[in-house]
Amino acid sequence: MRQAWQTTRGAGQIVAVVETGLDYSHPDIAANVWVNPGEDSIRNGVVDDSDWNGVDDDANGLVDDLRGYDFAGFGAPLSDGTLSRGDPDPFDPLGHGTHVSGTIAAVADNGIGIAGVAPDARVMALKGFDDEGNGRDSDLWAAVLYAIENGAGVQCELVLFAPACPDNPLARQVLAVAADAGVVFVTSAGNEAVDVVRTEPERTTATVSSGLMSAMGPNKSSASSYRVSCSYRALESIQERLCAFRSDWS
Repeated sequence: MRQAWQTTRGAGQIVAVVETGLDYSHPDIAANVWVNPGEDSIRNGVVDDSDWNGVDDDANGLVDDLRGYDFAGFGAPLSDGTLSRGDPDPFDPLGHGTHVSGTIAAVADNGIGIAGVAPDARVMALKGFDDEGNGRDSDLWAAVLYAIENGAGVQCELVLFAPACPDNPLARQVLAVAADAGVVFVTSAGNEAVDVVRTEPERTTATVSSGLMSAMGPNKSSASSYRVSCSYRALESIQERLCAFRSDWS
């Protein structure tokens, strides 16, 4: 990891994390949370009370999307006959999205918790799963499109389909847009200990599917899903960082 940091620590990169949201007030991630410049009324890179003005300042159809957006249930019918427009607050009550975001971009050299693998990158918080951890395919891909349109260069998404989804035309369409924009798309292979050959997009070359490394050495964890034709490349330092993350970010 230290060798990689000699080349880059992620400065200038926006990483969109489509997950259960983000605890953007966490002391080890707050300084690295992306702020939408189109909604930042005084252009100071910080979310201030005055920024919550109830106005779609950047004219993208979403009001006050300052740190990202909550797409859970986006477009679903409401009791008053209208359709849900989501929520501008992508806060994470479950902790999993915060865990993932911290592994990516927790602040380094601050004496708190851990350092992310890209501690100078910014995290765009996109909530695709509701407060119970459930999410629709359409919500997740709407969040991905938002990230592409708002300048994210890397996207990390937890995609767990039950049952397996062997053919996903929506994923192919959105990932084609991501490829045209030069976006790197990373997804979880899952924790089902199965071959992802029956799951799209995890089985395709359009994504980088990440597995879990064993704490006992440079091998795949018994719980991690996988692709037979893929080779797992991981660093022991990353696993050590993940172990520390579990204990420091509870």
